[in-house]
Amino acid sequence: MRAEDVIHKAIKDKLFMIDEEGRIWRERNGEIVRAENSTGNGYLQIRKMVNGKRYHAGAHRVVWEHFNGRQIPKGY
Repeated sequence: MRAEDVIHKAIKDKLFMIDEEGRIWRERNGEIVRAENSTGNGYLQIRKMVNGKRYHAGAHRVVWEHFNGRQIPKGY
């Protein structure tokens, strides 16, 4: 399973939310906070742990797929 698919499932399950500006949010300790983390080289990523495995996906890729309703074409 692609990391992006894991994140999209978490969005569907309302563990993450994407606002109209493409920011990704989650609830932590009763507060709504940004879910993205910096990679250190200018990109933001989303991380999700499932069954002891950590999945990392580029936030820009998740947001593109969310708003376009399809996977990013292979090679991009």
